[in-house]
Amino acid sequence: MKLFKKNEMSKATLDAAKASHCYLLTRAPKHLKIVKAALEAADAPDAPWAEKISFVSAKEGATYRWLASEAEYEGHSLRLVVVESSALDKKKEHTLNKQREAERVRLEQAAKDLACSPFHCEADAKKAAEAFLNEQKSQFHGLAVQTLAQEVIRKKRGRPKQGETPQIETIYVRQIAVTPDEARFQEARRRASRFVLATTLPAQWRGEAMDGAAVLGYLFLFALTIYRVFQRRIRQHITEQKPMHGAGGRILRKPTAAAIFQIFKYLRVVTFRLPDGTRVRQFGSPLTKEQKRVLTSLGFDESLYLG
Repeated sequence: MKLFKKNEMSKATLDAAKASHCYLLTRAPKHLKIVKAALEAADAPDAPWAEKISFVSAKEGATYRWLASEAEYEGHSLRLVVVESSALDKKKEHTLNKQREAERVRLEQAAKDLACSPFHCEADAKKAAEAFLNEQKSQFHGLAVQTLAQEVIRKKRGRPKQGETPQIETIYVRQIAVTPDEARFQEARRRASRFVLATTLPAQWRGEAMDGAAVLGYLFLFALTIYRVFQRRIRQHITEQKPMHGAGGRILRKPTAAAIFQIFKYLRVVTFRLPDGTRVRQFGSPLTKEQKRVLTSLGFDESLYLG
């Protein structure tokens, strides 16, 4: 089995894996139609999710569940596994919280603007309230609009005559309540914690003690564990005083494994065949300081590529 990064899931990669009699395992890009379909199917009320499992004994440890399906991509049969983790990436959680707060501010301002415009006709007031609910897109909040009748004194220009009875008129105002919807926020949080893994392992492949979906799930999570260990090993050698310089000159103080892979994206190894038939490998260009730093942090050197 070969593991690939998600941006390497292509027809060429799939063809190469098949030609070398290997199975492919990769994280599938979310923009693909088959991936969007798998994520949409996972939202179905009757979706056959696997039971939640945990790989640590601590009570606060993350739990995982998965949902397997079949798909075709570039002429290859794939098994797609939607994985859901109870632990949401801090960056994604921060983004969701910012989106919720921005939505609250926007809705409360819109409600305030609408409340400042009274109507003299009840039907018009209710129509405006209905239009408000249709126009305001709310992902994390509930909206409730009430149309209330109020009696106000109709003021005339100048001073009123002595003993004159003031004229009363009825106006209609909207009272709008914006309330957080925790259930919808938690659902958005669950969706943000999902990702899709793809493999060319055949559907009929089975383990001895569990069904194919379970075995696939353990394989995928094992691959993710390696991914996380790789990331942590690198971060142990990075400090605030000595951050890593990523692709495009970005300063990385807590680089993700994906960002580290980008440092090696354009690394090229050239193989020369000498007259005596031996082969010699050389880099197309010398390793950068950061590439060497990553290899050293992992306990490797240039021989990993040239040996």
